[in-house]
Amino acid sequence: MMVETLKKQAWLNDKRLHRLFETIEAAGGQIRIAGGAVRNGLWGLPISDIDAATTLTPDVVLNVCKKAGFVVHPTGLQHGTITVVVDGLVVEVTTLRTDIKTDGRHAQVGFTTNWYDDAMRRDFTINALYCDLSGQVFDETGCGLEDIRLKRIVFVGNAQQRIKEDYLRILRFFRFEARFGNGALDETGLAACVTLKQGLKSLSVERIWAELSKTLVAVRGYPIIAEMFNQGILQELLDDVSVSSDLARLYEIEASHGFEPNAIRRLGCLTDDVSHWHLSGDEKSRFKGLKKLPDLSPLLDEQRQQVMLYENGPQVFFDCCLMNWARSDSDVDADDWMMLSQLPKRWSIPTFPVKGKDLIGIGIKAGKEMGGMLSDLEADWKHSGFSATKQQLLDAVLAKRLN
Repeated sequence: MMVETLKKQAWLNDKRLHRLFETIEAAGGQIRIAGGAVRNGLWGLPISDIDAATTLTPDVVLNVCKKAGFVVHPTGLQHGTITVVVDGLVVEVTTLRTDIKTDGRHAQVGFTTNWYDDAMRRDFTINALYCDLSGQVFDETGCGLEDIRLKRIVFVGNAQQRIKEDYLRILRFFRFEARFGNGALDETGLAACVTLKQGLKSLSVERIWAELSKTLVAVRGYPIIAEMFNQGILQELLDDVSVSSDLARLYEIEASHGFEPNAIRRLGCLTDDVSHWHLSGDEKSRFKGLKKLPDLSPLLDEQRQQVMLYENGPQVFFDCCLMNWARSDSDVDADDWMMLSQLPKRWSIPTFPVKGKDLIGIGIKAGKEMGGMLSDLEADWKHSGFSATKQQLLDAVLAKRLN
């Protein structure tokens, strides 16, 4: 076991975390920070969630934390996890575990007091690290700290066995490479993912999208997505999928101009069909919007651009602009495309000034005729460059009726 000291960081000094540790230790247990917080701390990355591991069984953790006045939630009791809230600080406390039985999706676990056994059931060596509140890091596999140094994603122990325990680890392998890796993929891990890729069919689309969406927006998203395609991994997830130069250019354009990456926009460069995926309503709407403006380009006059923006909204307009830019022959720093992409910021979408009550006020009855009239007036208003006033539009209605 290798040991290293994590540079003291603010989150390790949180008095609420110290209270939790003191409570567990007073009950005779050992407790350490585990997994992602240690990994990110070593890399100097932000810590979003704190997970802890302990030698105490879940029922003891539940009881002693309640007695200490903490809020406790048995969120994953059968897997040994208790969510403990100490004055607003949320920590997931999990008893050290071993796998008794796995089926590629779910695991039946047993509890242990052996830190090495717990580490050996984790997915990657960089996630099998623990630390105490002094910042001392415990590397039970003997490989995690070196893999942290090299930014290398390596399965704990036998790669195929780790994947067979949960096939989602195939996608996690690529997601971690896209976010944290900086070199060639581990050959053993990659080979295991390819060999067992059909196991992805057993996963729910929700779990798949949760991983794939994070991979798409990661800093090394494009080369890793391309590798997933080359190895036949994406083909197990998506129908009619392809990785073209359009996707590479989209990544370049977004990076060149500091545009926030979006998983749905990038997904649109991979496939036209997500009908079997359980996306949220907003995600489905955004994906559908990617196909709405195939003719959007800087060659259109600004009035036509404004009409497209008015009719489709800023999000659809912006997404389609970047997609069409990526598909064009223009440079990633092309000024005309950049100007087009900024139209939603340069031009405030106006509100159509005529309402049904305005037509009623000049003697038009509510009904089908009014609906058609409002549509015609809106078309005239857009044709005017959105400059026609309410009075001008109503005067036009009256003039037509007199004729």
